[in-house]
Parts: sequence; structure tokens; C-alpha cells
Amino acid sequence: LSPYYRGSGTNFFPFVNGEISCVGATVHEVTSIIDGGEIYHQVRPEIGKSDTIHDVGNKTIIVGTAAMIRTLNEYEDGSLRGFSQTRVKGSLYRRKDFSATAVKKAMNNVNDGLIHDYLRNKTVYDNKYPLIG
Repeated sequence: LSPYYRGSGTNFFPFVNGEISCVGATVHEVTSIIDGGEIYHQVRPEIGKSDTIHDVGNKTIIVGTAAMIRTLNEYEDGSLRGFSQTRVKGSLYRRKDFSATAVKKAMNNVNDGLIHDYLRNKTVYDNKYPLIG
């Protein structure tokens, strides 16, 4: 979810950092600033207690596709509204940040109960990173 995570691997690094409430899809305007355009819609996948990182990624693709279709329909009928995003919060990741160490940390976090903890405190975690649009 932009602006919390921008750049590459934006649905992977929340697992590394223990912030899976930041996993999701952002439909936004493309600008010269990395993930810096107006936000049209944001969605989070429904995460299940037995989900893997891969499962969550696939669920994100599904809800992200639905958000894109909604955005295109709103564009077509003239009702599309954008919301400005600030880049003050969040982190920018590049491909060079992806490493075996990062994968190991993400997997360790999941194995140590990251998803269970998130689901137990979902409202608190999601409110820390509200959806825009």
C-alpha cells in the first residue's frame, strides 16, 4: 500500500518488517515520482490463518484486479476521484533490497506467528495504516 511501501517488492517487505497490514494494492496515477500519483483506490486481501506469503500475494492480485476494474468503470462514467498521497511516511524499496537475508526474515516472521498476531489484532494494525480512497 502506497505511500507506506513504495517501489519494488511492496507486498514482500511488509512481511520482513512485521507490518502485514501494509500488504495490498493501490491503484494510482502514474507520475515521474515512484508511486507518487493520486490514489484512486486501495484494497487489502482477506488473510487467513493458514495463508503463506504466496497465498497472500495471490489474494492481493485478485482484490487488486477488482479495484482496477472499479477504477476504470469510474473513469468511464466520470465519477473517478483521486486522493493526494504524501510521501513523508513509508519506505522506498528497490530490487537491490531483496536478498536471501530478507527472505529468511520474512519466513521467520511468518513461522513465529506474524499472521496469527495480525489477525488477532487486525483492527488495531489496520487503523495504524488507513486505506486512502
